[in-house]
This record gives sequence, structure tokens and C-alpha cells, in this order.
Amino acid sequence: MMTLESVASPASHARLVITVTAYDWWWKVDYTDDANPARNFSTANEIHIPVGEPVKVLLKSADVVHAFWVPQLAGKTQTIPGQTNEQWIQADRPGIYRGQCSQFCGAQHAHMAFEVVAQSFAAFDAWRDAQGRSATQTDAAAQDAHVIAGKKLFDERCAGCHTIRGTDAQGSQAPDLTHLGSRRLIAAGALTNTPEHLLDWIQHAQRIKPEALMPSIALTTSDAAALSAYLATLH
Repeated sequence: MMTLESVASPASHARLVITVTAYDWWWKVDYTDDANPARNFSTANEIHIPVGEPVKVLLKSADVVHAFWVPQLAGKTQTIPGQTNEQWIQADRPGIYRGQCSQFCGAQHAHMAFEVVAQSFAAFDAWRDAQGRSATQTDAAAQDAHVIAGKKLFDERCAGCHTIRGTDAQGSQAPDLTHLGSRRLIAAGALTNTPEHLLDWIQHAQRIKPEALMPSIALTTSDAAALSAYLATLH
């Protein structure tokens, strides 16, 4: 009981509060700034925190019961549809800490991972500032025929589910891809984020994660090259 009492609340006030919503089978992460709503943004499957600071995590579920668990940082807390649970985490050393859904939640429960990236205050602030910006392209990329064709293909095939801030893609049922290139992993930890793995995921999602809501999308060789060129601008 003494141990449970000592870890029930952080030793100091949590200045950073994030909201994590569990989906079948990925994690939406919302950063909000009440003083400056322009800094609000969403990302997926990757939580950045400053080292040495307690962080309050508000936990929700969009579908079934999941459980948020970062073994090196805290115990397990369930995410339950219709209610908000709370947990706090703190990393005392920089590093990447793997998290996992620890509640059996369906076919791809094992492929519902995330990472907590603990950084210095300066690195965290720089990351947060960058993540808050809308998607931008260099002049050369904006005029590149492959990029233009890839954006058109994305708008036609992917924008109904995904958001890319600063564009017409405003879907809400799948991860925000505004800064996709900045993430180390994709598909909730199933693959490392390389151009080859990204195309493999797009074309064979149902082979990699059967029953996931992400469909396998058939692409011609030229379509694949164009979509890859466009997605490469999202960093």
C-alpha cells in the first residue's frame, strides 16, 4: 500500500498534459496549449516528453477496452469507451521507451505499440514547435511532377481517413500524417519508417495487419513512385 500511495501522484505539478486515444489498433496523441491554441496538434504512436518532468496522460478509447502501458515508466491503465482515465509518466533519462497495449483488444492487439521519446527541454521544445506547423514543401518539390501526381493520388485515395494539416486532407479515422517523415516507426510499431516499408504498408496493409481498418491499396509502378515522392515531403 505504501508503494501504491507513493506512485499514485507525481511529486510535482505536471505542466505538460497530453491526451492519448486508443483505436483498433493505433494510438492518437493530442498536444494542446490552452494559452496558444495555434500550437495544438495531433500525432500518432509516438509520445515526446521532456526529461525529468512528470507528464499527465488523459486516456480515452474510440472503440473497445485497451490498456496503456510503458513498462519502464509506469504501470498499466485501461482506456475505456465513454470515460477518461488518468496516468502520469516521467523519464529521468533521455531515451526511447517502448509502450504497448496490454489488454487483449482484437486481432492486432500484439501490433498496437507506441514509443515514448524522452528528450532534453530544448529538444522537446524544438520538436513541439516543428510538429505544430502545417505541412510545407520546398519550391522544387511543389513543382515536381511526381510530387504533384502523388498529392492528387493521396487526395483521391487517402484523404477521407487521414489528415495532413495545411491541405484539403482532413480525415479523422486514421493517423494524422502531417509530419509522417519525423516518426521512427509506422503501423503502430509494426514496421520501421523507410520508403520501402511505407509503400509495403500502403499496398499490403491487410497482409501485415489483418483486420486493421487500413485497406490494402493497389498501386501501379508509376502510382507508387508518385505517392512515395509526395509522402517524402511530409517531415
